[in-house]
Amino acid sequence: ASLAPGPAVPDEADYSTADLSEEERVEALAAGGEIFRTNCTACHNFAGAGGAMPRGGKAPSLHKTTNKHIYEAMLTGPGPMDNFS
Repeated sequence: ASLAPGPAVPDEADYSTADLSEEERVEALAAGGEIFRTNCTACHNFAGAGGAMPRGGKAPSLHKTTNKHIYEAMLTGPGPMDNFS
């Protein structure tokens, strides 16, 4: 958002599960897994290891990516990635 209109940099409260009860955390992780399988596995594969894309592209591995970076990417849709704001 510092370069043009866009979403604000997320605060840790936007993506953290620290304030959730154990039951809420389990539900959030299950819902996140479903969202990942539906929207992300086509490019990042089911294990989040990345993979080949059309026209010589490559989706990066998510293994060493921070929660904040993933959340920002979902909001902005970097490169050929769609945004999921």
